[in-house]
Amino acid sequence: CFRGVAERWPAEIPATLYFANVDAPGEFSLGTDERRRRNGGFIYALDYFWVKDGGWRLVTPFLKRGTLETLAELVRKKALSPSEVDAVYRRRFREVVEALAKMHERGFSHDDVKMDNIFVADTGAFLLGDLGNVREHGHCYHSHTPDVHTGLADYSQGDTERAVRSYLSFLRSACADSTVFDREFRAKDEGWARFYWRYKAD
Repeated sequence: CFRGVAERWPAEIPATLYFANVDAPGEFSLGTDERRRRNGGFIYALDYFWVKDGGWRLVTPFLKRGTLETLAELVRKKALSPSEVDAVYRRRFREVVEALAKMHERGFSHDDVKMDNIFVADTGAFLLGDLGNVREHGHCYHSHTPDVHTGLADYSQGDTERAVRSYLSFLRSACADSTVFDREFRAKDEGWARFYWRYKAD
């Protein structure tokens, strides 16, 4: 920190630089979406700076495609089944899980995985953003309470659980008929439903 508590770096700045820019040739080198995607599956930083009387600012690319919530609204207009949506997007979702795995291997958890924190790059890749709640595994926040969203004591597992739930929420929102999703989810016959129930069994 610098002069006082109000001027400390928000967690999102060092977390973004560490996880998204770690393999970049320079902190502010732009590169292509594809190269940045390979650098971790996170939204990367373009710049950061201090604004007098305004605090720290982090500059990230403007992703005009928005988040999974935005994408779900667009895909719904195509009137696809849950399985058809899954066939297009599950591989992209896997990149989010792999990004979380890298974060967990380095000793941190995201602690705020949800649909509107998963962004869509111009290439169509899914990028994890909003790293403002990133904490190290040994953080005191993790020691006194389980994940309020999943009930899991292990916050790394909680991250993964919330990512999977976010993907299922995306499928439900993006398909033509949510009642079809609900029926197939309970039946456990479709590939995407088996994927979820296998995950829960593990």
